[in-house]
Amino acid sequence: MNDRYLRYGAMTGIIAVVLIIIGFAGQPKPPAPNASPSEVLTYLVDHRDAVHVGELIFSAGAFFFLWFIGTLRSALGAAEGAQGRLATTAYGAGLVSVGTLFVGFGLQAAAALHPADNGADVTRALIDASAMVLALGAPALTVFFAANGLAIIRSGYLAPWLGWLALVTAVFNALGVGNVFSDHGVFASDGFLGFFAGLFLFLLWTLLASIMLVRKIGEGGTPRSGTSTAAS
Repeated sequence: MNDRYLRYGAMTGIIAVVLIIIGFAGQPKPPAPNASPSEVLTYLVDHRDAVHVGELIFSAGAFFFLWFIGTLRSALGAAEGAQGRLATTAYGAGLVSVGTLFVGFGLQAAAALHPADNGADVTRALIDASAMVLALGAPALTVFFAANGLAIIRSGYLAPWLGWLALVTAVFNALGVGNVFSDHGVFASDGFLGFFAGLFLFLLWTLLASIMLVRKIGEGGTPRSGTSTAAS
């Protein structure tokens, strides 16, 4: 388990987090979810290039996140032993989550491609569809964190507190489905519970998990089936 290429794979989580943060930092402040169609159109016409660059950066981040969850599945699956049920479940949910993100990104990119030609109503509809796709993808992201958290706690391969943090992250990301019911307030797609809390915990957990996995592999930590949490 001290293969240097495995360590490189574990580092991709760090790269993914950095790229996602850069993507958000480079985006102009978007209009509120309940903004009028004309406000949405004006925003995309004025910031078309910035939106497209941001989508490309987010897509690059998703690429490295996909690589990271594959490495994580390998390590936790080996630590679980047998069929690695929880790690496999987490990996599958991670794939669905990233697929959902790509669909959401694609709808936003489509809205920004020809906003003036599409008009305010079509452009607003594409942005709303993007938000709804991401909201309905919340259950997959919830399963990803819940299954990884349980795999970490039960296997003891990584520190138990990382597993508990994953369970907390799962709860807050589940709240993202609230976007379907509200376009303003804390559960909206720009609200604290509807977006920011889940995103912050997602980035924090991915960063910490990547760092801990790199260290564990560097120390020659070989996962063994049935390892107790006390051994971590």
